[in-house]
Amino acid sequence: MTENPQSQAPLTPAEAAKQAMAAARHLADEIGPRPVGSPQEAAAAAFVQDELRQLLPSGLEMARQEFSAPRSVWLPFTIACAAALLGVALWMLTAGSLLGAYLGALGCGFALWEIYAELNFGWSPLAGLVSRVTSRNVIASLPPAEGEGRNAIVFAHLDTQRTPIFSRSSAGLKAWFVLFYVALAVIVLTLLAFVASWFGELRLPSWVGIPAVVVTVPAIAVLLHTDLTPFTAGANDNASSVGVALALARHFSMHPLKNTHLWIVFTGAEETGCQGAGAFLDKYEDRLLQAYAIALEGVGVHKPAYSLREGMLGAYRSNSELVRQAEHIAKQSPELSLRPVKVRAGYTEAGMAIKKGYRAIAVLGMDENGLMPYWHSPRDRSDNLREEALAASFQAVATLLQRLDEMPLSIKLSQVKPLRERG
Repeated sequence: MTENPQSQAPLTPAEAAKQAMAAARHLADEIGPRPVGSPQEAAAAAFVQDELRQLLPSGLEMARQEFSAPRSVWLPFTIACAAALLGVALWMLTAGSLLGAYLGALGCGFALWEIYAELNFGWSPLAGLVSRVTSRNVIASLPPAEGEGRNAIVFAHLDTQRTPIFSRSSAGLKAWFVLFYVALAVIVLTLLAFVASWFGELRLPSWVGIPAVVVTVPAIAVLLHTDLTPFTAGANDNASSVGVALALARHFSMHPLKNTHLWIVFTGAEETGCQGAGAFLDKYEDRLLQAYAIALEGVGVHKPAYSLREGMLGAYRSNSELVRQAEHIAKQSPELSLRPVKVRAGYTEAGMAIKKGYRAIAVLGMDENGLMPYWHSPRDRSDNLREEALAASFQAVATLLQRLDEMPLSIKLSQVKPLRERG
């Protein structure tokens, strides 16, 4: 006789950590680097599917979603910097003429548009120029035990990133971000100078274009270098989160939430703009009413933190209710060392969810400098992972989901029709 899954004892954090560690080691050591659209990314998705199949008798439902994603996240930035450089060069070649100022402004404006769009999940003219590959999501769906009153989504991405030289030390990362923001400021000021010359019909001094050349040339060199570096094995970013998400699937398949439909989504192409999370939210939007989203990112080295906001040029603020619940968990379980952070060096899949109007938060491991350890580094190996961190992350997210489930219900989702079906 098969034992009823719900009669089994829930996973303890220590047990969950051991299972998460085994999964992370398989992904990082046996499958290895997992570029977007690669056979290794597909192998990671197949591994997750095999793990989830063991849970199907419990009522868990599984789906696979394929989608198209850009191959590189770095190439658009390279082209953007090259466009700014070309605009300034044309201005110089035309001896600072008014036509040159128009061309310079066009190049700088295009560069700024592209950079902003890439950092904020937006559309740009380069969207169709970067080569694309097929990636995939693996989706675990766990219906509630009683009645569906809300949805909760947990994201954990399968793919890994390249290993540029600047990500190999905290000093290198800081130097890169200084170069990025200085280059951005210089391009903005150069654009303003060109535009001002239109209205005043002024011939700008020859030195106006020099700062833009000085900052864009090294930026282009670094970006070209980046797109030629090998990919990381990604033990912490993000095999650790995949392991924790699999442990959450096992835990809640045995002990489902009462009123919350839980979706655990193992995404592809996070490293090229959170494409997998976006594809899932777009396809399933009619089923994600009253939805909360939690993005797991790099949870295998340091004990977990929760994001208050994220983004480099745009601020994606975490949902206040999720923040409030995280604060309560931190007070009630001080051993978790759960603390608030601001993610200034990029974004997570929570940012994509917030962009699309969902209530979201990220749970991630960050060091005392506000950086994720071994982020996009060749040293992101499984021997750096710590079971204490995995256990604390599992406990924090499981508790957060449980607290969401205990919130009062405002509506029964089974009685809500999609907008297109309403008269």
